Amino acid sequence: PPSPPPPSGTEKPQDAMALGGSTMGVSSLFQMASGKAVHISEDALEKARTCLGEDFDAPPAVASDAMAVAAEVEAPPSNGDWESRPSIDRLYPIFDLNSGVDKRCGEKVFYAVGGEASREEILSSEALKALDKAVEDRCEFDMSADLEGLRSHVKRGMLSCVSLFGLSKETVISQETFLAEMRKGGFEKCTIEWVANHCDMITLKLLKYELEFPFLFKYRLLCAEAVYTMLCARYVKEFIRKRWSCLHKILMLEKHCSQTMVLVVSKIIDAETIELSDGWYAIGAKLDKLLCEKVSLGKIHAGKKLRLAMGQLQNLQAPCHPLEVSKEVFLALQYNSVFPARQSEVLGFARRALPLVPLSQVQPIGGIVPSTAVLIEKQYPSIFMERFPDGTMTMRNQHSEHKAKELFFSKRERIEEDIREKMQREFSIDEDELDDPVKIEAMMQDYRRRVDESFREHGVLERNVTGLLRLRVSQVACKSKWNGSACISLWRPGEDLMDRLQPGMIFRVTHLMAKPMHSRSPLLQLDSTKSTCWAPMGNMYEQPASLSFEMSETLCSFTHSLCGQTKGYEFDFSGVTVKVQRHGEAQYSVFMVSSKDVSENGKENVSWMLRVVVECQCNGLGHLARVGDFQNLSFQNLSFDFADTRNRIVTANAGIQSIVTPAVKFCNKNTNKSASYASYVQRVKRLLGC
Repeated sequence: PPSPPPPSGTEKPQDAMALGGSTMGVSSLFQMASGKAVHISEDALEKARTCLGEDFDAPPAVASDAMAVAAEVEAPPSNGDWESRPSIDRLYPIFDLNSGVDKRCGEKVFYAVGGEASREEILSSEALKALDKAVEDRCEFDMSADLEGLRSHVKRGMLSCVSLFGLSKETVISQETFLAEMRKGGFEKCTIEWVANHCDMITLKLLKYELEFPFLFKYRLLCAEAVYTMLCARYVKEFIRKRWSCLHKILMLEKHCSQTMVLVVSKIIDAETIELSDGWYAIGAKLDKLLCEKVSLGKIHAGKKLRLAMGQLQNLQAPCHPLEVSKEVFLALQYNSVFPARQSEVLGFARRALPLVPLSQVQPIGGIVPSTAVLIEKQYPSIFMERFPDGTMTMRNQHSEHKAKELFFSKRERIEEDIREKMQREFSIDEDELDDPVKIEAMMQDYRRRVDESFREHGVLERNVTGLLRLRVSQVACKSKWNGSACISLWRPGEDLMDRLQPGMIFRVTHLMAKPMHSRSPLLQLDSTKSTCWAPMGNMYEQPASLSFEMSETLCSFTHSLCGQTKGYEFDFSGVTVKVQRHGEAQYSVFMVSSKDVSENGKENVSWMLRVVVECQCNGLGHLARVGDFQNLSFQNLSFDFADTRNRIVTANAGIQSIVTPAVKFCNKNTNKSASYASYVQRVKRLLGC
């Protein structure tokens, strides 16, 4: 039946460079498709079976029938009309593995599938699938039989089809023969290790083509001629043009291992170690706990392509060639930086940016998150952490830090003043000595020495203070069904960055480190690093409809709704104070009810109260000293502790990130006298033992 023309865009204009009359370096596929007969003697095939140590069956009927037809067909017409070409020529398109550049030879178009072709010239996976489907629809041969075993298939890569090396009797080409022929051809830098490595890589590459596009390539690509052709092309690319593969550049320390790469799993070594390849060389990779589970479940297997970033190269001290690298050198991979890749993706450094990782998919023990998009919901008050020489640490809010800073410098000023007065009593300087610079310099050095010693003695030599800014964010993803939230910690943030990180803004954030979750907060905890970059994407009202995001609702309207929450759940609360109790100098217990829990007419909806334990570092603590009973009060960023169902009281904590603000408007006088409020007051008195 007539065959359709090839997919649009695959034919190239006629190239001035031609393949020439010689067919050396072209596999049997190209020989058959070009209308020339391929002759393999029975003696050669018999010797090949003997050398392989097993019955190496001949290719299936499709190949022999194709050879018979190819021996009879004439040269194709010069007009290049696809429909007028011979049937065998129309059935199997012509491909070139030698130079990899599309060209015409003998009025035929050679399509590039590898070699030295650029990415624009090589046929895409979609184009090859279309050609494979076209051949399948018109193929009269049975292609359902599976390929032979991998061992036999690899050995088939050593079987010569057209006697490339001029061996009339031997058809099995060893790696030593490959090496000898390459050195005769001027490729002097290659070694037996180099040839053996690339023979395996080329065999796997051709095997992938045969498995992925069986109607085009099954039993038609892998042979000694194709392997030798690609060996020569790789030698030119690596040693002459110095165009190294990604693993070669990384091991030679020309590129950093944290760059995004697409690698294929070439071997599963053990439960924690796999071998990754870029199609040229291989390297071992150590997996974290979560990736090991993926291996055990079969999600990561040999032949699986992975897109990975943030890799860490271990135990490599100096540049080294991939074939000379020690077995102790490996890549350390973490779960949050490894993603599945499409089988059609090209191996090497990735051309596309990493996908945005939704917060709901980030694992707390999965390491660095390479890229994500977040919506800033709120910016917590700044925290200042001070470390002391004895190793202890304390955390303060902005008000406490301002007081501590003033106290620190006032102590230093008093010490300096005492030392100056003491030195004035010890020394008497005449007016003539004021002109002596040597004596003045000696006195100044003595003064600075005494000041430093006194500062060190009183612990005011210097302050080791680090600023910390925390953000509550929610995920931004493309049509995500799950909403994830997280808390991002920024150490030593600049003022310009703090001004930009305002609620309602959306950012693309890179290089965030996930931390294990703790009991104090159920939110995912992320830390910024030195490499973290905040790229603005606009505010929440400027985003396209394809992006999905949602602001979390943190305001609590009914106290009893908190009973089912986990410890550390964060919420805001606004209500009326029933009792404000002070503990010590700066600690309070505040009993409150929501305005929706109690109506003004005295009807009691749900008789639950909220008890807020206010710590000394709570922001706005000074307001509590002036707030009495039955006044409006608002708390932000409270942390749920537990619910006392017997007394119907929910306890929450107001810590260093919490904010307390009094309302301008006080409660109605009639509200204070309602029976419902009176019942709350009596309950609080019974609870406190008053």
